[in-house]
Amino acid sequence: LEVPADLPKVPLERDRFRQVLVNLVQNACEAVPDGRAGTVCVRARVVEGRFQLEVQDDGVGIDEATRARLFEPLFTTKR
Repeated sequence: LEVPADLPKVPLERDRFRQVLVNLVQNACEAVPDGRAGTVCVRARVVEGRFQLEVQDDGVGIDEATRARLFEPLFTTKR
């Protein structure tokens, strides 16, 4: 977790933001293959006056076909 102590408060819908963050972290954890240790990092910062949130994992990555569909509502690669 990399969140500076002096990060300004951001006006947002708390419950929706929490759900998005939980989904991102859960998906990042699931991207790490079974049987090996993995790392998931959450970073928050302000860049050029804008709030930036990043969730990063060291899983297998996302292929191009899947990446093209990431923002489709209800899209999943899970069974």
